[in-house]
Parts: sequence; C-alpha cells; structure tokens
Amino acid sequence: MLNNTCFTGVPCPYDVTVEETEGVCSPCKPKCATCGNNNTGFCTKCAPNLFMTDDSDCLVKCKPYTATKTVDGVPRCVSCPQNCTRCQDGNPAVCLACDEGLVNHKFSQCLPSCPEGYAVNNKSGNCIDNKKRCRYGYELDANDTCQLVVQECLEGYILNTVLNKCIPVPGLSVPFPFLVVISISTLILICVVRRRKDGTRLIPVIIVYWSYFEVPLFMV
Repeated sequence: MLNNTCFTGVPCPYDVTVEETEGVCSPCKPKCATCGNNNTGFCTKCAPNLFMTDDSDCLVKCKPYTATKTVDGVPRCVSCPQNCTRCQDGNPAVCLACDEGLVNHKFSQCLPSCPEGYAVNNKSGNCIDNKKRCRYGYELDANDTCQLVVQECLEGYILNTVLNKCIPVPGLSVPFPFLVVISISTLILICVVRRRKDGTRLIPVIIVYWSYFEVPLFMV
C-alpha cells in the first residue's frame, strides 16, 4: 500500500519506495532521489546538490577527513589520505592538513616527522625540501611551485593585496617630494622674517608653520 493505494501481487514501486514495513510501501527520504535495501534512508542516488557517502548517506557538505569528487558522474564524499583532516575538493589525494602532531609530506602523507633532506615549516606544518626555498611570504604548493601564502608581515610592514607583497607602514617615512617642498618653503619663510628684522619671532613662526604639515604627514 502507498498513499492509500493497494498493490496486489506486485512489489513496491522501484527505487522511489521500499517495503520497510511488511505490506507498506514507504517513500524514500527527501535527501534520496532513489533508495533501497528496505530502508528509506539508504540512498542509492542523492537528491540534487547533495553528496553521496560510502555508507549510502547524502550530505549537503562532506565531513572532515573527506572531500568532494565526482565519480562516474556521481558527486561523492571521498576519503582523504590516512590521518589527513582536510584534503582538496576534486582531488582528495592532495592532503591540505594533518592530525595534530603530524607533518604533511608532499601533500600526500601525514608523518610523525619529515624524511631526511626535508625540514618542517612550523607555521604550515609542511615538509619543505631543503634544496627548494621560497622567498618570504611564499611556500611550496603541491606542484612544488612557490605561492603567496603570507597574511602577516614583519614589524613596520603591511600586506599590499594588490602588489601581493609587504610594503612599509604609511607614516613611517616621509616621501622625498614632500621633504623638498617643506625645506624650500621653510627657507623662504626664514628670508621673509629676517627681512622684517624680527629675528626673535623666527623659531616660533617656523614651529607654527611646520604644525600645518602634521596632519598631511600623518596621513602619508
């Protein structure tokens, strides 16, 4: 029976229902496009935008230690390498993070320590080939290519997201053209004050004059 309709001598409608209780055809759960094994939650095919797991469940997002991959046209959650907490969607063989206390070797293995010839990067936990070094702010990716990863710069520098590099913090240095303008204008001011033969006011006048540049200098 399904929706108060009796089926005599025939099985329940295939794939969209199962006989979970004898004599009763139960529809598959919403997450399943089709189900089987006499279990409405045992999905043989997932509803749209869901991922199939190894235990025939359908998820909106894959769990830790798994990543998404399309297998035979079916979006699935596939296991990462052993002890790998996070791997690359589309290519789960690429490990991105290991269990605590383990290091990531060549983005494919999680080991207790780096093999000979490699040194661990304490920040990323990756084993770096001693013969391959990237400049500050870059690290080797799974293809042994130096890629920008730094989001922090040395003291006195900030990250410029347009230039993809660390630049001096604004205000720590005064641009040369600005210094030239201030110097020339100060000399002119000194000449004007001296022509008026009022040398006692020279220093206070210069101090007041320079004070006008404090705000723009702070913003540079």
